[in-house]
Amino acid sequence: MSGLFHQGAKLQTFITRFKIYDKEQIPAFREQVREVLGESDAGLLYVGFNEALNNAIAHSQALNNPVQPILVKLVIIKGKIIIIRIKHQQGGFSGNQLLTAIRTIRGDPFETVVDKESQRGLLLIDAIFDKVCYSRNGREIMMVKRLREKAG
Repeated sequence: MSGLFHQGAKLQTFITRFKIYDKEQIPAFREQVREVLGESDAGLLYVGFNEALNNAIAHSQALNNPVQPILVKLVIIKGKIIIIRIKHQQGGFSGNQLLTAIRTIRGDPFETVVDKESQRGLLLIDAIFDKVCYSRNGREIMMVKRLREKAG
């Protein structure tokens, strides 16, 4: 599936869904997502995705409950827009409030949060994607990125 972004003119919409039930599935799952995103085209998207997945794992007990997996949905529209949604069923996270606080930091936000483990990942996600938002209950993140056109 790698090279997906180069085939964008032919591809109208690509949708894939994943369910992660336990921690042993994570390495194989990460590799599947890397293949979908393509290494050379979407390295930063993969970093942002990984940060969001790590947050879902850390802020939920989903992987301790085999009935409630972490759900991931990737949508690529005409090779130009990618939407990634990661959802878990337990716990919650005040992601929108934290995003607002991060976005209002004066100066270099990376210097401000360098020692705050819980904010660095969200800062990276916000810097990589064009739009980031959480559901009201804090159990789902949506990240949107408009992809740049490749030069000839």
